[in-house]
Amino acid sequence: MDTELTLIWNKILEEIKSKFSKGTYGTMFKQTHLISIENNLATVGAPSVIILNMLRARFTLEVKRLLSAHM
Repeated sequence: MDTELTLIWNKILEEIKSKFSKGTYGTMFKQTHLISIENNLATVGAPSVIILNMLRARFTLEVKRLLSAHM
């Protein structure tokens, strides 16, 4: 995995950890990783399709905001 992407994602995860409950962070974000950013499109990996779908439905706007802040 790209070191720069890992650094960016770790910063975002730290903010998410402080903003959401421990349960939400552990269930939804802890095992995620940033795969790529190309043409202003971030690809996030998750341990299952269910988690990925829940992330899309509930957290897309927050993740976009955080990515914009760290880019």
